[in-house]
Amino acid sequence: MLISAASIAAFAVNCFIASVVRIVGNSMQPVLNKNDWVLVSRLPFEPECGDIVIFRKPDVSDETIVKRIIGVPYDTVEIKNGIVYINGNRTEDGFLSLSENDNMEEITVDEGCYFVLGDNRAESYDSRKWENPLVNREEIKGKVIVRLFPGIRRLT
Repeated sequence: MLISAASIAAFAVNCFIASVVRIVGNSMQPVLNKNDWVLVSRLPFEPECGDIVIFRKPDVSDETIVKRIIGVPYDTVEIKNGIVYINGNRTEDGFLSLSENDNMEEITVDEGCYFVLGDNRAESYDSRKWENPLVNREEIKGKVIVRLFPGIRRLT
């Protein structure tokens, strides 16, 4: 009985409140590294620029994806000579930059959607490379709030 109750409670917490996720690739370096473990809040939230989120995007991968939101609904996003522009303004985010040869025509982020990039732009497979570059709000499963291992580090 106690084991059943604990199992149900753990399942409920994992589905609705928080979960622990292991980072698989290098696309979020230097903030998150391969094999880091992070705590993800599954509580309702309104995604904002700068949030690191986990999501499922079936047209891209069967796996859970971790990226940073850089464009919110109605923003315009463009990449010229490796520089990201949001609403016509050059971003200075300090993340690992793109090659000078990287370009992407301006797009407008649809209502209920988000444009995401990995922090390690040279290694990341993200919105700028996907056939459908936008992540729907329904695909976002949670917000990364803390790196747990190795060493606790708050990310929000």
